[in-house]
Amino acid sequence: MCSAAAPLLTAAVADDAITAAFRLKNRALGYSGTLLRYAVSEELEAVIALGSPRRMSGQVWWTPETHLGLFLQDKSRPELVYTLAMIAHQHESLVTVERAEAGLVVLSRRGEKSNRIANLKLVFDARSKRLIRQMEYVPFFVPRVVTNKGIPQFIATDGRQELVLEPSAESFKIVAKRSATPDAQPYFSTMSPPPPGNLPPLPETAYEAFARVRPERVRNGYVREGTEFHERIGPRQRFHGKLWFGKTFYDGEGSTGIGGFGYFDPARRKYIIYSPPEVVDWSTSAILVTPEAVWLGLCFNGEWGGASGGLLRWDHQTHDVREYPTRSIIGHIVAHNGRVSLATSEGVAIVRDDRLEEFFVDVNPGGAHGVPELARKLLQPRSW
Repeated sequence: MCSAAAPLLTAAVADDAITAAFRLKNRALGYSGTLLRYAVSEELEAVIALGSPRRMSGQVWWTPETHLGLFLQDKSRPELVYTLAMIAHQHESLVTVERAEAGLVVLSRRGEKSNRIANLKLVFDARSKRLIRQMEYVPFFVPRVVTNKGIPQFIATDGRQELVLEPSAESFKIVAKRSATPDAQPYFSTMSPPPPGNLPPLPETAYEAFARVRPERVRNGYVREGTEFHERIGPRQRFHGKLWFGKTFYDGEGSTGIGGFGYFDPARRKYIIYSPPEVVDWSTSAILVTPEAVWLGLCFNGEWGGASGGLLRWDHQTHDVREYPTRSIIGHIVAHNGRVSLATSEGVAIVRDDRLEEFFVDVNPGGAHGVPELARKLLQPRSW
């Protein structure tokens, strides 16, 4: 019994020590929540946390009244805490750890309607227990993919410059840098151009069908009176003489729909649409059709901006579904050398060994760029 309780006690002592470190710097910060805790040496853990004047719950929002702290904490003596940085923030944003290594941390910040704020990078030295550098940079996104000599090139931009990324054996490599063109897209968008004018309208969605497959939306207030359906053809691809597409719709303020994908058969002038349970709640942001499967990028288009529904693979023969969670919204899906690659709102991604790996463009203090893997596997947020 005692041995089972010991790890919980140790964790509580460690978290209390972080709260005390916040309070020592600012007496108003009486509560804290740990974003990430990871080892940087045999003796020390780095801790990224938020200090607040009130108890926190739910998503991790950095507000003007909270402070973000970077600490080093002794593993064997958790009451021993070294404060490397304590930072106030004038915006209200959702904060996520993008990268965490022995000497650096990269944090992304996103506003309430999904607008992205500058990334924050903290470089520190665990031996001397001090912060070496604090910097901010505009995050990159990947709005388009082009093909050069049969190789897909992912165009990443921060609005001022463009980086050309190509898939490599392990991840992605930067093959070119250039200034962004004046007409470059200033933000990430999953809006698709209108479909060909010779297509008939999509079949109208009946409220009964909507209520059956999306009961949670009905419980949220989408009753028959006042609910409108404005589904349209979103991303699409021609494959074996048929136009494959994913449905898209605005899902807020009384407007909604049923997620689905399928194709238009020109011989029969008929739509064939599939809506497996894993798709009904989502719009489609990207599509790739191969001889074996249909790949879909899923997203939620709501009043407060977009949110990712991940990547989905649907098998042509068996109709089996495989889901790959991701926080990034997928804008393009391409296949090359037997590997599926993605352009996303935060960078690029690949499917390898049946696992989705995400990468982002990072900026070093000297201005050089790299494409490291996102730190998603490290994120195990503690309870507040």
